[in-house]
Amino acid sequence: MYAHLWGTPAVRVVFDEPGRLQGWLDVLGALARAQAAYGLVPEAAAQAISALTADQLDLDVVAERTRATGHSTLGLIDALAAVLPPQVHAHVHVGATVQDLTDTWTATALRVVLAEVRRDLVRLQTLLVDLAVAHRAGRGCDRP
Repeated sequence: MYAHLWGTPAVRVVFDEPGRLQGWLDVLGALARAQAAYGLVPEAAAQAISALTADQLDLDVVAERTRATGHSTLGLIDALAAVLPPQVHAHVHVGATVQDLTDTWTATALRVVLAEVRRDLVRLQTLLVDLAVAHRAGRGCDRP
């Protein structure tokens, strides 16, 4: 009912639950790939983690576990255990805290927000310059 008031379609895609979950998975995948590059986790584990998509997860399980525990990512961790091979479980978010995951996702999500803001500011600047030029020349401006 109110979603259209709080952002653009691109921003809503990032912040809606599937987008947020995919963003968290993307962060976990990037972490696993970086750790594999330094030999901290097996390459096969990094590939399995990086291949995850939000649509593979049982979102009902994620929601149920999140409600039951009050923990923002425990449901996600449980859902990951259901879709990843057992030998990969120990290599998910090695050395990273929940806060690391959510902070990194927030920073990457803000890239989308800031790109949208920049686009709108450039558009506004163009409209204001057109308006100033039109009024300086003694014509009105036909643009809204």
